[in-house]
Amino acid sequence: MIKRLPIYLLAAVALLAAASAVWGWYHPKTVVREVFVEVEVPKVVMKIERVEIEVEKIVVIEKTALGKTVYLPAAVRDDEDKQVTAVGEVPPHNGVTTVVAVFDTGSGETRLNFRQEPPPFFAFLNQKEVGIRYGMGIGGRQADLYGRWTFVRVGALHLAAYGELNSDEEGLAMLEASYRF
Repeated sequence: MIKRLPIYLLAAVALLAAASAVWGWYHPKTVVREVFVEVEVPKVVMKIERVEIEVEKIVVIEKTALGKTVYLPAAVRDDEDKQVTAVGEVPPHNGVTTVVAVFDTGSGETRLNFRQEPPPFFAFLNQKEVGIRYGMGIGGRQADLYGRWTFVRVGALHLAAYGELNSDEEGLAMLEASYRF
């Protein structure tokens, strides 16, 4: 059993946790809501020159029928100048997903292509979790109230702070390292 952790190890973990908190404050993740968020265009793409091409036709998705199955923001639904040319779903991913809309000038259709970029080797995560558990333990029924703050990922190794209160009148405050695959 570890009796005392070296102070430099505790200081390093505290520094990583503080850096993760600051990173999460200034770089918030996109929050999934019931509205669409316009995809951010990478800065390197913004610098590329735009050119005009002549097209004979553009195939669009009829907005009234689409609105019955997919939520469309009023800014798109009510504006005749804005037409929907493609819709897609991207599966969940822990890294950045790059989406490219490809317009076929021959058919007039637009297709979405995506690539899920590999996550960086090192990342500040700032993921928070709270929960409650209830079930059977060795001594009978047991309830737990817990919280976890995962603040750093290095490869597949995640570092977190964990706390728990349980019905056995025990409280835990722990540092956690987990390998996720």
